[in-house]
Amino acid sequence: MQTVKNDVVTGAQKSFSLLKTRRQKDAAFSLLLLTPAIICCVVFILFPIIDSVKMSFTTYKIANLTQNIPGEWNNFANYTRL
Repeated sequence: MQTVKNDVVTGAQKSFSLLKTRRQKDAAFSLLLLTPAIICCVVFILFPIIDSVKMSFTTYKIANLTQNIPGEWNNFANYTRL
């Protein structure tokens, strides 16, 4: 009887081990599928938000935009003017 119990425990452990590797494979596959969505969110949502906050602290003129000259840093002048 002792060997039967050990076999059952070993079988359960093998089953758990297979389940763990399958969970890891599923997690890796789901991360692979989410990667393009994460990249799109970062590129089309996060970067523009950061850029607009950065631009809100500078003074831009049309000449700056057409000649690729960076704007002048003005701290909170745009916000105090409101």
